[in-house]
Amino acid sequence: MALGPVLLAGVGVIGSVGANVLADVVTGVVDRLRGDGKEITQAPVEKALALKLEEALVGQRDSANRTDRERSETQRRRALAARAAVAAPQDGSAATYG
Repeated sequence: MALGPVLLAGVGVIGSVGANVLADVVTGVVDRLRGDGKEITQAPVEKALALKLEEALVGQRDSANRTDRERSETQRRRALAARAAVAAPQDGSAATYG
């Protein structure tokens, strides 16, 4: 089977998706095609890989966005805690507000 442009593009995203994820995607696609009794030819493999790789990329992007939001929230809370620590009385007395 010759490597088509979609498959080559899929191989090119190893850095973005990760080698383990890519291996799982390829194995899953081929296993599913075999399980469905379909012939393993270039066209169905390319089509299925394109769909699954896009799903993997979107999933990783969503996960990265979630991680970025969590990191930002953690930084915001640390900054608030640092400001509160600076504003707290240094002599051990209770803070008075108002």
